[in-house]
Amino acid sequence: MKKVEWLIAVLLIGMGISCMTISAVSFQSPIIQASGIIKLVTCFVFIGLLSFVSLRIYKARKKH
Repeated sequence: MKKVEWLIAVLLIGMGISCMTISAVSFQSPIIQASGIIKLVTCFVFIGLLSFVSLRIYKARKKH
């Protein structure tokens, strides 16, 4: 695998771990459960942003 592909894989793994951590923490406390929707939206925004950045990097590297 090329370096860019490794970078994308690491970013996807990081997104998965961060989303699982947010999910696990939200089930520990009823106070945090009230704001669970906000954390879920934040997680999806984070996934979307990293996916967008990853695709831009991949396309930029593919041109060269």
